[in-house]
Amino acid sequence: MIEADRILEPVAPDAPTMRALREYGSAPALADALRGASDAVEQSLRLLLRADQAADEQDRMRAMSPTELPFSDLIERLRARDRISIELAGSAHELRRAVESGTHRPPGPADADRALEVVARLRREVNTLGDAAVREAAHQGVAAHRLDEPATEVPGPERADEYRLRMAGVATTLVALAVAVFLVLRGHDDALEEGVEAFAAGDLTEAAAHFREAVADDPDEATPRLYLGRVYRRLGRHAEAGDQLERAIRIASQDADIRREMGYLFLDLEAHAAAVRQFEQAVELEPAEEAGWIGLVRAMRLAGDARAEAMLARAPAAAQALLSRETTRAPTLDTIE
Repeated sequence: MIEADRILEPVAPDAPTMRALREYGSAPALADALRGASDAVEQSLRLLLRADQAADEQDRMRAMSPTELPFSDLIERLRARDRISIELAGSAHELRRAVESGTHRPPGPADADRALEVVARLRREVNTLGDAAVREAAHQGVAAHRLDEPATEVPGPERADEYRLRMAGVATTLVALAVAVFLVLRGHDDALEEGVEAFAAGDLTEAAAHFREAVADDPDEATPRLYLGRVYRRLGRHAEAGDQLERAIRIASQDADIRREMGYLFLDLEAHAAAVRQFEQAVELEPAEEAGWIGLVRAMRLAGDARAEAMLARAPAAAQALLSRETTRAPTLDTIE
């Protein structure tokens, strides 16, 4: 069973690395905080693999060694075991690259916001895994004591051959169907994963091509449309970004990530009141997610909304710490995300 608290200890809210990420007072201090946050996220991911009793023994043995199991291989193993989402894999890669490129530009509040969002997603996913393990254990306990199952007819000797042939035919059909579904889903996942990797690497043109392929493979899936919206917004193709995000909302109207991205798009377009509405929905859907509160308060300030400071008082402590340090001057757009 996965012990979520143990795995998440490096990124616990009161951990020194997390406090540093919320309480930095200068660009050098922020750079150190981002590096600490990246290391803490990696440590939690390594603990997650070590705790996975169904994983390959060699992988578990090497899980805590960056030399034996580099970060990219660690992410690959966790994705193969479906222990983390594509989104978390991509954002963890992005955080690591941001830290590695920190020598080329000074970090800003936007970098801290993104790091906090990675940590929040990691906490959600690991806690969900822990809950799932408990539910599965309960289910197995009940299933092992089923007393009211109806009796299954046993075919007589004269029907045994016919029965075996029929069952073999059914099994063959099911296997063929399973293989076909696997191939379709695998192609979709490959395009999406490759898109996330390209997006994390900053290659927006390549990322867009992969996300378009994923959309074509499954037009009713919201995630590739969300990423395509992110790419188009960063490329300044706002109309196309809006189209993809509107379609994503029609598919998954209760997805807070989509609502936040739509909020960022409206901020880019200086439609501040519209951005407020999107961030309000994101906060309602995920009240513990710090990024939603940060976007909401900043959008309210830009819109001149009188509720901004009252809303700040309701935000999580980390969001309050970040937003309270900001001057009354509205932040520039490159610090919004």
